[in-house]
Amino acid sequence: MSARRVSRARVVASRAKRRVRELRPQRVRAGVGAGLRIGLRHASADYSSGTNELPVQEAFASALRPGQVVFDVGSNVGFYSLLASRLVGPTGEVHAFEAIPEVAREVTANARRNRLGNVHVHVVAVTDVEGTVELVTYAGSPPAVADRSDPAPFGQTLELELQDGRYLIVGSRGAGDDELALPAVATAPAGGAELGGVRLVDVARHVGLDFRHGAFRFATTPDPVAMMGGGLCWLDYDDDGWLDLYAVNSYSIAVDVARWKERGGLPRSALYRNVRGKFVDVSKGSGADLALRGNGCVAADFDGDGRTDLYVTATGYDALLWNAGDGTFVEGARTAGIDTYGWHTAAAVADVNLDERPDLFVAGYADLNAPVAGASGFPSTYAGVRDRLYVNEGPGPGGRARFREVALEAGIETGAVEHGLGAVFTDVDGDGRSDLYVANDLDPNRLYLNLPAPGGLGFRFAELGSEGGVADRNAGMGVAAADYDGDARPDLFVTNSHRQLHGVFRSRPSGVAFADARPDFAPAFDTSLAGWGAAWADLDLDGGLDAVIADGAIPVTDLAMDAEPVKVIGRRTGRAADVSADVGLGSGPELNGRGLAAADYDNDGDLDVAINSIGGPLVLLRNAGAAGHWLEVELSSFAPGATVTVVLPDGRRLVREVQAGSSYLSSEDPGVHFGLGDATRVRRVIVRYPGGRETRVDGVSADRLLTV
Repeated sequence: MSARRVSRARVVASRAKRRVRELRPQRVRAGVGAGLRIGLRHASADYSSGTNELPVQEAFASALRPGQVVFDVGSNVGFYSLLASRLVGPTGEVHAFEAIPEVAREVTANARRNRLGNVHVHVVAVTDVEGTVELVTYAGSPPAVADRSDPAPFGQTLELELQDGRYLIVGSRGAGDDELALPAVATAPAGGAELGGVRLVDVARHVGLDFRHGAFRFATTPDPVAMMGGGLCWLDYDDDGWLDLYAVNSYSIAVDVARWKERGGLPRSALYRNVRGKFVDVSKGSGADLALRGNGCVAADFDGDGRTDLYVTATGYDALLWNAGDGTFVEGARTAGIDTYGWHTAAAVADVNLDERPDLFVAGYADLNAPVAGASGFPSTYAGVRDRLYVNEGPGPGGRARFREVALEAGIETGAVEHGLGAVFTDVDGDGRSDLYVANDLDPNRLYLNLPAPGGLGFRFAELGSEGGVADRNAGMGVAAADYDGDARPDLFVTNSHRQLHGVFRSRPSGVAFADARPDFAPAFDTSLAGWGAAWADLDLDGGLDAVIADGAIPVTDLAMDAEPVKVIGRRTGRAADVSADVGLGSGPELNGRGLAAADYDNDGDLDVAINSIGGPLVLLRNAGAAGHWLEVELSSFAPGATVTVVLPDGRRLVREVQAGSSYLSSEDPGVHFGLGDATRVRRVIVRYPGGRETRVDGVSADRLLTV
């Protein structure tokens, strides 16, 4: 696996030296007349049946008021999540530009009068900026200028979109990929939130992610399978150092199938190649564009050839996509020994028997052909589908791995067959073996402790959910495992349905027992929402983990009415708090969220968040404003279950695990991310592989990718 290229140019609050490009606009052109005017070139309208462009008459903002320059943090790949409420005029004076809501309202009204469907208008403005740029190096605390380069000319066309009454710089033309369009400083968060000025902005459609989930596109029907899919996976399938994205698609049977076939075929899952922070749809011809009633996915190198493969769960037969190394995938589940039919949901990967080959767990959900008499509440009204554990037996005749199903033999679901949705492998007792936590829907969640066993498989799973205090009987959906309290042991987070508290379980110093941390988090949870995908992520790079949750109503009866907001849980005055509004999510996006996966897609050192939604567009929340230093650790070979410990200069230890499969039906960044706060170096990096082998690296500088 190649080292991922990391390039970073942004303002950060630290004591380290830092370089910032300072731009000095000399001329800003956007329309006619004196001062700064913003030209409205077009509005794009998102219909229920697709996306179209509505040409509108070019208009200009006429009301200009003196103001103050305010920018949020941007990036370095020719694409800027840069919130601008003021721009500098052509003669140096500062002008504000007005929103043009009346234009958007008129376009929307005209479209609806002409019965064009449900319309969401995005107002886009375009302005040309020319001037000079200087590279300035700052050092010390408070920061002072240490060095300044000679001025160099620059010229760019900036694209601005109206969001929440302000203009967001969403694109640019005319500069190199590694140039910043405008200088940036972090905006302080509102309400006293301790999240370091982070802003999360949906940039999906601006970076080429035009995926839209296929369920209920034409009518909403009572189809539970179509309501509950929507996983996604981050992976570097072409090994170029930039994370690509795979989105799982689905559709409903009634109405959708016939209508989709009339339009050329059923919805297909999509593979997007990351080209330096922009995405290109390479699905067609890749072999990964499956027309399944898909649910989730996991990214893993199953055959040890150094290329990342994909496993896709579905209602029916799952798919195992072998990475051929030439940009294509070859389906081979049955040849590999995986041919079980059923409604399968979560998939997670770990080396459960310590033979250095990745094994696969697949959760089963509900059998809609087996109703349960006298039961109440879906999915209890239907029999469960058995969970599966596939042990990797090494290469078969064709050189690719073969698997043997051993779940019952290994101790999984030896009693009742339950309704599983979320799953994650994590080492809860620190013995170097990957344990398994399964979130069940209206059945007790299960914690399977991985124990050595002589003979047979060489291991067995002992179910200790009740003993460990984590057998939550609510409607478990997604699950995340990470050390949020800093004791070097993983804590568990489980999303539940509406009118239920999410489960948060804090590890204890020894054994497998967990403390119920829900009382600490309860004030931050909105129980009117149904939670799905979840991730622990250090959004502001301060060394502490925050939680991100995708929400969406269930059952789905109306795509618009059932959409719910994304939630971010951080800390305020030392206590867990809902900081969603503080990071820019107070007024949307709202979606029927399902799969959620965090990853550093733009290689700038902070974690961004992708979310798939039922019947709606994919969302990519780009992280802007994280002020801390960071370190990403990537292993040279695929080793799920490895733990990575970073020792800071003050002796504190940050511990993360390498995981493949978590959240809800999703697979997150294969690298391990650490926010370092003010630390510019780490004393030591320790990688402990499954089974106990260790690798240590001393004296590592911050703000870089370390490959071990």
